[in-house]
Amino acid sequence: MNHIRQSLIGRCLNLFAMLAFLVLQVPGAAFADSGTKVTHEAIKFFVPEKRIRLDASVVDPKGVTLVRAYFKGKTQADYVFVPMEAQQTSKGSYVANLPAMAKSNSEIQYLFLVVNGANEVLKTEPFVVKVKDSTEVPSWQMVSDDGSVNLFTEVPDATTVAASFSDSISLNVIESGARFGLVAQLYGTSGSAAASGAAAGATNAGTAAVATAGLSTVTIVAAAAAVVGVAAGGSKGGGGGSSTPPPAVLTSTTIVGVFGISGGLPGATSMSGSWTFSNNGTFSNSLVETSNATGTKTPYQGTGSWSLSGTSLSLTDSFGGAFGGTATGSSTAFTLVRADGYILNFSR
Repeated sequence: MNHIRQSLIGRCLNLFAMLAFLVLQVPGAAFADSGTKVTHEAIKFFVPEKRIRLDASVVDPKGVTLVRAYFKGKTQADYVFVPMEAQQTSKGSYVANLPAMAKSNSEIQYLFLVVNGANEVLKTEPFVVKVKDSTEVPSWQMVSDDGSVNLFTEVPDATTVAASFSDSISLNVIESGARFGLVAQLYGTSGSAAASGAAAGATNAGTAAVATAGLSTVTIVAAAAAVVGVAAGGSKGGGGGSSTPPPAVLTSTTIVGVFGISGGLPGATSMSGSWTFSNNGTFSNSLVETSNATGTKTPYQGTGSWSLSGTSLSLTDSFGGAFGGTATGSSTAFTLVRADGYILNFSR
């Protein structure tokens, strides 16, 4: 009897270990050694000619500097990306809209890239999603099609991009100081040869293994409901099932207000503080820039003027100093990247 009892206990322990392993393999696993954790429920399919909403939860004990969604169509050689916007309603939640795919595009491949506060660049395994010929639009594609979608590439001579989409897009070559995809080795021979000047000071911290659990979700929930409940995050129906309406487009009207600031020059400095845009074209700020090498903190308090034309945002302080670049995001959260790679993240 004692032998049978020990055998049963051993089997139960083995089963529990197997279930624990499978739960840890669902999308939402942590990056090895970095502490970065990305949680995402992959979209099941996409219908053509409708934009695609992706969401992910990203947390890192070292802080999160930026999150991007890299993607490409079936016939594209290299990835393009859209910045993901931090959502103030849920800490660590990031959202991005991909442009509507052309009917000729049979599949898309996408992944997430994270730069943390230590300037470590991490990426997830790619998700491959097939097209579905359907008149029924899934919840993750019920997004506004107003305006154009700003896409970014790290390959100056990128080709065969526009043909993949049936949408209004604007393709921009990202500054060399912000080419984190190159650091993460996202490009093959052709892309790597073309994309020069990877982000200085950034280090490749590896890839998150995103595996599909061998047991059904119901079985895993029965074995470890608490773990799965946290990983699932309560979302439904794929990467874009949120019922929260998308934030307003960034314009000279919606930009007015107070934003928290993060960012800095990757590998050199970090920035924090607040920035207030007034409706008369002026701004005020209170900032602290910290040197990564020495820890020296330099405070800034000032005023100046601003102008926004499309996605081009120019900031000029009262001493004549200028900071301008491409602003990507929404009225809730946007990122401004200067030509030298300096990044300012604005979030309400």
